[in-house]
Amino acid sequence: MKNSCRILSLLILFVLFTSSLYAQRGGAYIGKIDVRTVFLLHPSMISYSPEKQAFRVTRDAVAQQKAKQEAGSNQEEVRRLNALMKSINAKITEEEKKYQKKVSALYDKYMENISKLATGEAGMNRVTYKMESGNAEVSHNAKLTALYAQYSDAEEKFLKLTQFGFSEGYTTPDETEKRFIAILNEIKTYAQRAADQKGVSIVLNTSYKRAMVADSNNSSSGYVPDEMALGAIFNTNFPPELSRDEAAVAGYYTNVTTLTQNWLKNCDPIVGRFKNSMLENDVFIGGVDLTADVLSALFKAYKLDPNISNAVIKAAVTY
Repeated sequence: MKNSCRILSLLILFVLFTSSLYAQRGGAYIGKIDVRTVFLLHPSMISYSPEKQAFRVTRDAVAQQKAKQEAGSNQEEVRRLNALMKSINAKITEEEKKYQKKVSALYDKYMENISKLATGEAGMNRVTYKMESGNAEVSHNAKLTALYAQYSDAEEKFLKLTQFGFSEGYTTPDETEKRFIAILNEIKTYAQRAADQKGVSIVLNTSYKRAMVADSNNSSSGYVPDEMALGAIFNTNFPPELSRDEAAVAGYYTNVTTLTQNWLKNCDPIVGRFKNSMLENDVFIGGVDLTADVLSALFKAYKLDPNISNAVIKAAVTY
């Protein structure tokens, strides 16, 4: 008994000592970063033109030919998607007609028989009519849902291909997307280094709330001039001859501040290309998302259909 008490006392002292040492070292830190701001102020964005919605680039003859081929393929895909959307629209219209015809036929049959049947038989006929019409509606909605999903997917691809054009001396839409992703990945790398240096295990993204507010306000005009871009800030050097003029120097840096704030404030059309990406996630580095685990446990506890539950969870975590 005495030995047990002695061991327990030693364990308590060890826990208290390690807890104290852990606290002295600062404990587990949680960092934060405004990913949206860092993205927009990334040095690579200096060559980005909001007007062209692409990066300035110098190409050799081979690269120019490749860009032209991509433009041709882009137009061909646009034509294909346009034809596909028209075809899906036609199928939706046809499905609506078939459904209305079937529902009308069921109703006519029900009304025709209702007066010929006895009370009990009429009741059964009503139940049959409701069941058949309900099944027809479920089938109709399932078909429409599938068709609308196909249309939405085609439309998203169509808009992506047509929203950002090809300009001589600028990146293609595909190259632009790859550069944006490269910028985000580099930001993550540097954030990880900074976090490791400070002993930070989780880094929160403080910009996602701003993105949500911007979506709700929908105040952006969709157009950002090149004069407001990051390149306009860094490519406008202060005249050396005015370096001794304190008022001129102060005015220059006040202008830099204003331009930077305007750039960050009005560039929602640029970051809008990254819906459901790192820019809108609340956790940028580390952390474990328990959403799916909690929902799964709840649905299982309430004995809900596992197939529907899995579909609901998948939709929730990818929303």
